[in-house]
Amino acid sequence: MTNVRIGVIGCGAIATAVHLPTLVGLRGVSVVSVADPALAAREAAQRIVVGARAFDSAQELLDAGGLDAVVLAMPSPLHASTAIAAFAAGYHVYVEKPVATTVADAQALLASWQRAQRVGVVGFNYRQHPLVQQAHALLRTDAIGEVVALQTNFTSRPDTVPVWKQQSSGGALFDKGAHHIDIAAYLLGAYPEAVSSRVMSRRTAGDTATLECLFPNGVTMQSTFSFDATADDRVTVVGRDGRLSFDRLAGLSVERSRSAAERSAVSRARTAVSSLLREPFARSRLLRADAEPSFRRALCAFSEAVRAWPTPVTTLPTLADGVRCVAVLLAAAEAAEQGTRVPVRDLVRDSVRESVRDA
Repeated sequence: MTNVRIGVIGCGAIATAVHLPTLVGLRGVSVVSVADPALAAREAAQRIVVGARAFDSAQELLDAGGLDAVVLAMPSPLHASTAIAAFAAGYHVYVEKPVATTVADAQALLASWQRAQRVGVVGFNYRQHPLVQQAHALLRTDAIGEVVALQTNFTSRPDTVPVWKQQSSGGALFDKGAHHIDIAAYLLGAYPEAVSSRVMSRRTAGDTATLECLFPNGVTMQSTFSFDATADDRVTVVGRDGRLSFDRLAGLSVERSRSAAERSAVSRARTAVSSLLREPFARSRLLRADAEPSFRRALCAFSEAVRAWPTPVTTLPTLADGVRCVAVLLAAAEAAEQGTRVPVRDLVRDSVRESVRDA
């Protein structure tokens, strides 16, 4: 395969700001078609991808053919059904998170992917961020000893919150929480086994949530997610012998400390200077404070996985990871309703059983 031909379904804000400009800039990738029910969105997409065919429905794009893969960036409740249709049409799929909003949709999507035997990747792009990669590498070297706990915040305050991002589609818990659940699972090598949560509506429905996760071996994670707070995206990993911390929005490197003295202003300044001398990402962020390379890294890796198919994907979050994350989110939503801790259901194992039974 010399050129990966991609169709983009869903041409809203994230697609026009990120997916389409990124894909256009990737060598060996051609965006040949776009789809969105809104004429204005299709026209905006065609201004970015000149010459792309435009369709007003996902199914029309899939039926038209001439593609190797699709990128799905529509509202969350449509992810599973559209991905299932894309797999049925024989395409590889990159689908934004969360991949589903119900148990039935998650299980049906996983079974569809398993039958299709195509590349199925989830848009957990922040897993590809240099700071997350640095933290992952440090934890593999036992840099802070046995992990005890994580604390995370992921917040923003956009001018408006689309209706589909509000509580009916999971609100901030599903939209922002999905990313941190995936990052935590990536760093720890395991998914939560039980969760508790609280969901609040400060400005819009379900725009703020707190989440507490219990991982195997007693590791805990406490998180806050919100569409009604200043922009922040931080993760701290506390170990028996030290801690790691990174700020995705403004950090130059992962801060590693084993004592309070190492967290002093002088020590942190030395770390920042060392990072600028040693790490390309730190230098790029100094030149551009809002540098966010993870989208490009994720979409580039997806296109390479499509090109390399049928070689299995081993470095990207697959649909199995996406469904495991959905299981945590659904348990968290149930916990918020009940006001108690809820065990996380193993949807991946359940889906495998169902697909075997149906075969």
